Amino acid sequence: MHITLFNNPVCQIPGYRHFIVNSIPCLKALDNFVITDEERIEDASFGYRFRGLNEFMKLHIPDYRHERSAENHLFNLEVDVYRLKRIFERNSPSILIQSLYRGYRSRNTSTLYFQERLKFIKRIQAHVRSFLSRRRYLRELQELLVETNQTDLLLTNEQINIRDKGKIIFKHMYAWYKMNRRNRIRLAATIKIQTYFRMRLVKNSSFVNALQLIKFPRIYFLKEQKP
Repeated sequence: MHITLFNNPVCQIPGYRHFIVNSIPCLKALDNFVITDEERIEDASFGYRFRGLNEFMKLHIPDYRHERSAENHLFNLEVDVYRLKRIFERNSPSILIQSLYRGYRSRNTSTLYFQERLKFIKRIQAHVRSFLSRRRYLRELQELLVETNQTDLLLTNEQINIRDKGKIIFKHMYAWYKMNRRNRIRLAATIKIQTYFRMRLVKNSSFVNALQLIKFPRIYFLKEQKP
């Protein structure tokens, strides 16, 4: 990740930095300077900001010899690694180009997504508005037909068939009700006539039995004697 070769005899070899940078691909910093893309790509020039060994690529490495605990040492090491990655990302042309392209693609994708979403929203709004308009027109038509007493025009074929069948059923039920009522009236009249004749029969039979007319069929009437 990071190597410091100060006070090392290899520093006296011309071109040692270029050789080490291209020999170790995972190396991110060398001699307190972050490795740039210009140093890895041969004959590349991206300007002063992205040039190697400039003040933008300077990396401050603390002295870990004064750390008192291993936990602090590991924590500071993670902080330095994070700082190293952020410096490399801010000053790497390839990463900046990638971020710009990804941002463009994200904006383009999000724009297309929101355009499609807007189309669906407009379509849903059109369906809802047409549904509400049809409901309003139907309500106004119903009110108009109720006022003119023409509610039959609102019925569908199925509703008309159901209404006609209901009328037929009501007609037969009403005829059955009238016939049943007529039979009840006749039965009541028959019972009254039977009661009347039975009463007359009981009355006559009681008179005959009282006079014993069956045993003595002759009746004698005495003349009233004058004083």
